[in-house]
Amino acid sequence: MTHNHDYITQSYRTEWNDCVNIVIMLYEEPAGKQIGIIEVRAFRGDSPHNGEALLWNLTIDKAHRRKGLGQRLLHEAEEAARCEGSTVAVLEWSLHDSPRWVAFWYARQGYDEKEFSNVYTLMKKEL
Repeated sequence: MTHNHDYITQSYRTEWNDCVNIVIMLYEEPAGKQIGIIEVRAFRGDSPHNGEALLWNLTIDKAHRRKGLGQRLLHEAEEAARCEGSTVAVLEWSLHDSPRWVAFWYARQGYDEKEFSNVYTLMKKEL
C-alpha cells in the first residue's frame, strides 16, 4: 500500500521591539495534522544583531523524517529571513537538546561552525 501525502505550510508573523518573529508550521494534507515547525527571529533597526536571523526549534515528526521536509522548512525559514532583510542566519546546536547528527545535517545545509565546545555549537550561514 502506498500513501501519497501532500504537505502545506502556514506561517505567523509578529513584530516586537527590534525584531520580527515568524513561526512556520508544516501540515500533512488532507488530514491537516501538524508534523513540523521552525521559528525565526529576524533582528532589525537598532538591534546590535541587525541583519541577523536566529533560527530555532526545527522539528519534524519522527514518522515523517527522511523525506526532505526538514530541509523544506529550513529553506522556507531562510527565505522568510531574507524577506525581512536578514543577510545571515544563525543557529545554536547543543548536545543536551539534539543528537550530534543534527549538527552534521546543518553543516550539509551550508551552515559553518563558528564556535564550538564539546556540547555547544554556534553555526552561521550567509543568506
